[in-house]
Amino acid sequence: MGITIISSCAVLPFTASAAPLTNADAFWPGGYASTVYSHIDYWEDPGVASLGYDYFAANSRADYAGIANATISFYRQSTSPGADMRFFAGSYADDWYGYCQTYKADGTIADIDENFVSAHVRMNDRTLDLDNFSNSERHYNMLHELGHALSLAHQPKGEDTVMKQGQHSYTDPTSVDKSNIAWKY
Repeated sequence: MGITIISSCAVLPFTASAAPLTNADAFWPGGYASTVYSHIDYWEDPGVASLGYDYFAANSRADYAGIANATISFYRQSTSPGADMRFFAGSYADDWYGYCQTYKADGTIADIDENFVSAHVRMNDRTLDLDNFSNSERHYNMLHELGHALSLAHQPKGEDTVMKQGQHSYTDPTSVDKSNIAWKY
């Protein structure tokens, strides 16, 4: 007499995702002096308005300034010198969508672990057009780069946050982003 064993195995899809970065882990070590965030002077290059990014910049600033339990305020300046944050939009030859470059007091580029006195947020209209970015995706790109100016680091792929890289259509910071900003500011 033999024994018959019948075995069944189902393969179920499994998607692993790293947890979102929170609190101190969500930020670069460097940044503005702590007193700057409550009064950020900003300036916009004329290219921001002429290419239609003024709406995205204004809404992104309002989104971050409106986060509950955070003290972030933006004040428009009529000239670039002395502005803590500067916004630019243009058709650049490079293949990036947007980037945030930070600078030390002596005008040299600050690394992410260094304090900085100014940040330049740039949108590359050429690449955004080439990749057919919608208005929502352009807004997302501005939110993302402004997040870097506030020292937010990239989040793991797959997380629900404006700080993940790529072509996304978030038009507001998510609960993860808001929680992190409220924790720090």
